[in-house]
Amino acid sequence: MADLNQSLDKMKFDVRMRDWNIKQGNVKKEDLEKHMQSLNDSSASCEPVTLEDKEDFE
Repeated sequence: MADLNQSLDKMKFDVRMRDWNIKQGNVKKEDLEKHMQSLNDSSASCEPVTLEDKEDFE
């Protein structure tokens, strides 16, 4: 059971789980905001992708 709890704790801010966790009271909106502000901005290392540029796009 400890492994499940550890896995759920790691995913509490995951975009697929955060709304459910807030609704269930597992995470406060303030905690989510604090977490979001602690994330690094990696936009400078991203490369835009456009599907129309790919050869097999129809």
